[in-house]
Amino acid sequence: MPSTDIKPEEFDFLVKKALELEAIDARIIPTYNVFVEKRVVLKCRGCIGYGKKLTCPPHVPTVDEFREILKEYSYAMLVKFRSPAVADEEIAKAPYKTWLDPTEPEETREKAAKFWEEYFDYSKKMAFAMLELEKAAFNEGFIVFGKTSCFT
Repeated sequence: MPSTDIKPEEFDFLVKKALELEAIDARIIPTYNVFVEKRVVLKCRGCIGYGKKLTCPPHVPTVDEFREILKEYSYAMLVKFRSPAVADEEIAKAPYKTWLDPTEPEETREKAAKFWEEYFDYSKKMAFAMLELEKAAFNEGFIVFGKTSCFT
């Protein structure tokens, strides 16, 4: 059961650190304000990359499993970054398809490849920032749950 004697202000140091790590916003919210809808996986199932990454379904907890895990924590940290990767309208409609489909024109696949290169490079930077935040929380004695950054 989550601890009720922790106050959200106790995590202000993490919000400050997130901003130092180039987040454009960071908030601590009670986990009871995190809503996990079953429909979230519908977008994933239609993706050409479905099942190909360990950070995507079906390799991650189900919606119901995640809801149960979330109940074990008092607070979650939402961190917002802005990636420099920008896709034009053609690429944004189907980013994986325009990148991986050999029937797409070469120029389109090259633009998509550039987008994904920038996207993945920035993803590494965000992952490092999140790891730093988790480490900072852990070093202050908080229990941390992976990339979701839930705290007890």
